[in-house]
Order: sequence, then structure tokens, then C-alpha cells
Amino acid sequence: MLKLLRALFNPQSPLPKEVAYYQQVLDDSSSWLISSQLYFLLKKEHRLHLTPLFFQKTLKVRSMHHMIISAMIAKEMERLLACFERLDINVIPFKGPFFAKKYFGSLSARSTSDLDILIRPQQMNAAVEAIQSLGFSSDVKYEPEHFHQVFHKFIPTYHFDLCLELHWHVLRKETSSLNIDQVWATAVPLAGYQHVMELSDLRMFYLICLHGWNHEFNNWKYFIDIIQMIHHLGRELDYPELFDLARRERTYRRIVHSLSLVYKAFPHLHETAPLPLPQSAGKHLWWSERIIGTDRGSEPTWPMFVRRMRQMDDYDTLQQRWTFFKREILPDPVTMSRIMHSTGQQQSRFVQYFWLYVHRFINLFDTQKFTLKKRPPEREK
Repeated sequence: MLKLLRALFNPQSPLPKEVAYYQQVLDDSSSWLISSQLYFLLKKEHRLHLTPLFFQKTLKVRSMHHMIISAMIAKEMERLLACFERLDINVIPFKGPFFAKKYFGSLSARSTSDLDILIRPQQMNAAVEAIQSLGFSSDVKYEPEHFHQVFHKFIPTYHFDLCLELHWHVLRKETSSLNIDQVWATAVPLAGYQHVMELSDLRMFYLICLHGWNHEFNNWKYFIDIIQMIHHLGRELDYPELFDLARRERTYRRIVHSLSLVYKAFPHLHETAPLPLPQSAGKHLWWSERIIGTDRGSEPTWPMFVRRMRQMDDYDTLQQRWTFFKREILPDPVTMSRIMHSTGQQQSRFVQYFWLYVHRFINLFDTQKFTLKKRPPEREK
């Protein structure tokens, strides 16, 4: 997959010629979520005809599927925003339809499968009542350790379960000095709205980098979002200002390591927007291509646990590392339910921790589950 993506983002690189390679791309579980992006990039550079016919047809079918779902989600987003606007609830949509239109140029150029919206903490109760009136519900209780609450709405026409995350913050407590009030202060009203805001390009790029890191860059979509923003913004992307922001909010190492990783995988970016960092900045990264297609919570193996421990180096302070370490040893119920593939948060934490360590013990020597097992396509976060 990396060979194809490098060629798509760098017109100077030739596309792979082997027909079998394109079948491998389609068979890769991680390709489903980025089919729209692949199709868009191939058409944009007028190179689609250079790929095998079966590859073109499959990408087109997948892209049409994603486009239908994305259009439906965009309509749901419009209803949500109209409701928030009417009730004077301030919101900032993340990613999703607005991100696709602004940075990819088209809703069909980037698949969307859920919605993320930032709400002012003091307006969360009003926001929850608003979305419940539109048919959304939640079976996951509020957890103070987390930074968003998940809601669902089943769309019968499309047989689709739409996921909506209402955020009151963008990072976990004690893992940064990010001032959410400052995020709101720098946002501006979206055209046609008073209470629906959008982030500056720099702040959006900053959060997209943190979002990819938070998901361990376990799908190529996180790389593509960052690369597309770099291509879109070019040399307007002010890296010194970005690094100053990251230092103030104590996320510097996460930002540096994220960008070092992306630039290492896609060297042509140094010409598009030079990264003012020494080569040693990404020397000891924990990431490898084997992570693509794996879910950090799919199997609680010890090899995965060891890798997660290496990620502590990505935090700026000892307090942040301690917070991270505690969460890995004793996860909160929201994380636990994801790791254990259950919604059994009714169980006591002691019982949940007991079963977690039973799984970790069982998988102690089974490294194959981590290195080889691919998970089903991941929902957009």
C-alpha cells in the first residue's frame, strides 16, 4: 500500500506495474476505508487509466458506496447544526463532511462514517437533549476520565448505525496543557451560522496530527489526512508557530513524532513543506508498518502492552507519562469495554481488570495475534 500512496501523492513517482500488486491492495483490509481517497487521487492526477481495469471498477464501486453514506451523514450533520443553531448551542464540527470539502475539495474524496462535534462543557446537557430529540441515544455512561460521549442513531433506509461523538475536550485529562477555551477563542463562525464555528488551518492541522497519534497511525487514512493538508496548505503551513503552540500545550513530542513519522514514510513532503527538524527527531519511533490494520485494543497481548509502554516517550512531562502508565495498567471503563469487545461496564472495575489480565496472561507468548492479525475495517474516528 505504501508504494501506491507514495506514487499517488508524488506525481514524479511511477505507479506500480505488477497486476498482482493491485489485487493485494484490494485484499488489504485497510484499503476499504481509503478507497474514496485512492479513487480521488488517481482521477485528480489523470492516472486511473494506468491501473488494471478490475482495480478501477472495484475502487469505483467502493467509492460510490462511501459517497452515498457520506451524503447521508452530511444531511444528518445539517440537521444537527440547524438544531444547535436554533438553540444557541456553540459547536465546532471536526473532520467529517466539512473537512472533506475544505481540504480534499469534495465530499466524495474522503469517506466519512461518523461525526465528531466539540461542545462547550457548560452546554453539554443542552446538547445531549438536542441530539436525543433527533433520534440519537447512548448506552455508554458518562466517564470523567474520557473527553467525549458516544451516541448512536440507526438509519433504516441505509441500514446504517451512525455514530456521533460529542466532545467537551480533545485530549484526556492530565495528558496536556491544552486550554479548550483557547480553542474556542480562535474559532470563527462558519459561513451562514452564528453558533457553528470552524478552526483555523493551523489549529485543525494540529488536531489532525494529534488524532493520528491517538490512533497510533494504525490506518493509512491518518497519514492521508495529514499529507492532504500539507499539500493543500503548502508553505503557508507555519511549522515554527505550530511547534510553539505544541510547546505551550505540552504536546510537542507527540506533534514532532507524528510529523517525523509521516515525513519519513513520504519523503517528497520535504519539498512541499520543509520540516524544520533534525533527522534525529524521529530516530526512536515506536511505529512500524505492521501496525497498519491492527486495532490497539483488538487483542490485549503483552507485545502490544510493551509497544504501548514505548509510547510514553512521546509525552512531554513526567506527569503525563504517569497518567498514561496508570491508564495502561488500569484502564477506565470506556477503554476497557473497547479492549474487551463488550459493553459490560455494569461490572465492577475489579472484575473488568481481572478479565483483562486473564487475557493478557493467555496471550503472553502469542505474538502472532499482534503482528499478523488484521481487524475489520475501522470506523472513522
